Amino acid sequence: MKEVFNLYLNSKQSIEGASVSTESLTFDLGSAHQNMPLLNQYADLAYCYVKLSYMAIGHNANNLSSFSTMLIEMNSPQPCGAKTHTAGSGLVSSNIIGLMPLATGNTHFFVNRDDYENEYVKVANIFKGLVNIQLKNEEGTLLSLFASNNYEMLLRVYFDETC
Repeated sequence: MKEVFNLYLNSKQSIEGASVSTESLTFDLGSAHQNMPLLNQYADLAYCYVKLSYMAIGHNANNLSSFSTMLIEMNSPQPCGAKTHTAGSGLVSSNIIGLMPLATGNTHFFVNRDDYENEYVKVANIFKGLVNIQLKNEEGTLLSLFASNNYEMLLRVYFDETC
């Protein structure tokens, strides 16, 4: 049986705080060792597996309706991830941890597990310090968001002892 760690991240509680735009925020995931004692046995492993299990973002039609998919990227290298970059070129490495097709709710765009579910991706161990999460459009361009576009997400993380 594998240990699965659940991380709830709220953009209002990022290192930058609640009053900044939300397209690129930093979280101190290295501090998790203080609160999750089972995590210490995985501290020296190079890689872990991360899955975007849930995400909701504050609705603002002006800056979220011009594209159909939001890419959620993390500044943690992925040894098994690649993406297209420009027309006619080959693949480049990817930092995408999840895709979010945009569906309209009452006040939020959200991932609905009945519509789509992200899979685990292998990334460098995210519990080794600060992690930056960026929200981009399907072209890979950083979104232009406001503090009112706050979000919440649930990441599920597990480790493979061979990593």
